[in-house]
Amino acid sequence: MKNRNDIEADSSKQIKAGAIISYITVILNMVLGFVYTPWMLKMIGDSDYGLYSTATALITMFTLDFGLSAGVSRFLSKYNAEHDQESINNCLGLVYKLYFAITVVIFIVLTIVFFHIGRIYTGFTPEEIHKFRVVYVIASISTLINFPFITLNGILTSYEKFAALKICGLAAKLMTVVFTVMALLCGQGVYMLVAVNALSTVIIITVKLGIIKRKTPIKVNFSYRSRKMLKDVFGFSIWSSVGSIAQRFIFNFMPTILGMVANTVAITKFSLASAIEGYVWTFSEALNGLFLPKVSRITASNSNDKNVLPLMIKVGRINLMIVSFLVLGFAVLGRDFIMCWLGEGYEEVYMSALLLIVPTFITQPQQIANTAIIALNKVKIQAIIMCATSAVNVILSYFLSRIIGVVGAAVSVCVAYFLKAVCLNILYYKELKINIFEFFKRCHIKIILTLIIVFVLGICEVHFIPINGVLGFLLKGVCFTVIYITVVWTIYVNGYEKELVKSVINSMKRKVIKR
Repeated sequence: MKNRNDIEADSSKQIKAGAIISYITVILNMVLGFVYTPWMLKMIGDSDYGLYSTATALITMFTLDFGLSAGVSRFLSKYNAEHDQESINNCLGLVYKLYFAITVVIFIVLTIVFFHIGRIYTGFTPEEIHKFRVVYVIASISTLINFPFITLNGILTSYEKFAALKICGLAAKLMTVVFTVMALLCGQGVYMLVAVNALSTVIIITVKLGIIKRKTPIKVNFSYRSRKMLKDVFGFSIWSSVGSIAQRFIFNFMPTILGMVANTVAITKFSLASAIEGYVWTFSEALNGLFLPKVSRITASNSNDKNVLPLMIKVGRINLMIVSFLVLGFAVLGRDFIMCWLGEGYEEVYMSALLLIVPTFITQPQQIANTAIIALNKVKIQAIIMCATSAVNVILSYFLSRIIGVVGAAVSVCVAYFLKAVCLNILYYKELKINIFEFFKRCHIKIILTLIIVFVLGICEVHFIPINGVLGFLLKGVCFTVIYITVVWTIYVNGYEKELVKSVINSMKRKVIKR
């Protein structure tokens, strides 16, 4: 058995590898998305893209994992910290039986929704309703087939197989793009878009199963029965599922609301804005989940918040620098980007996307605290907060979307996210005993002056570079990047972070030299 130092050393290596692959994946996602999304829009049209987005969002909303994936990560990380492999095998046996029962329930719910599609989406034309029904059926079948395998990410996370997990994510994205391009070039439409996504998912599931079989000692005990463990797992999962449902309402239910009060064009514009928010979220989320085993070891050793806070500050500062670059960059260059990416007629996407990404200044740097909520099993309080903020979002979006369309939907999401951030910070301070004031002091307050300088210089740069089009946008983007790195490195970055960057660069140099 490895000692604690060896475990932490292996953990650090996996975290670094996982983080690097995550950022490569995110950058590739952004490049591919920005290149082929406009092409896809041109190939299938605004209406079909809106139908595709709505069906995907609706199916995703009904097929959440009911907290069992988070439960798998939490309990397996806990048992791994305690070196209890038997409990891991038993826990997975219970979880898979629960998944089968839930799959039956989801099938019934999706069937009921299918017969009420015409009544729900009153903003769709009869032709759009017909297409939507077909897309809905394809998406439903593929999702129900894949549903029991949602736990695979939780298993790989708990065993800290971050490199393999992130490589699978990268491969999934590449396959989806390649299959989508091939389908559209062959004259296929929106139906095939749903099918190729399902095919990519099935292939990646097969690969993950192979990795788990070869790289972990897991042997699922399907015959195991325990009321106590079932109660523990289900008790955690039910509140985690409530939180997940509420969280998904913030984005996944929005196309449905717009379908009620607006039209498919508004849905498409919101989907494009939320895609930009998704890229920002994914880029800043690359480190999240990598620290659950480490946080679980901290809590398992009965360490207090003084051990969590330094990790939260270290990761938070890095995330804050990433988020600040993306949000400020979009604020300064977003209009040019939207024009280059989508062209005329999508001006509302800029303001909508900006409203969606601004709250990430607060939410994304605090991912370690969110991980601690899972490790310390405080998900019930978190779920209540999610429900309250989601209710605010649904009510606001219904009325604001009627008045100002897609921008109204974005305003409601922005308000809900800030409200959620305030409530979660109270939770971190009251229940997790994290000195949240020290966190903000070390992260956000210290960066304010830096961001003001970068923003002013960025606006000046855009004003003094009169070149338009793709060339102008790229030139402005390079200049903004140089400005941001220079100012942040000079004013904000501390000694530890500078050494971290230098060590990564030196490590990459050594690998290149060896080759």
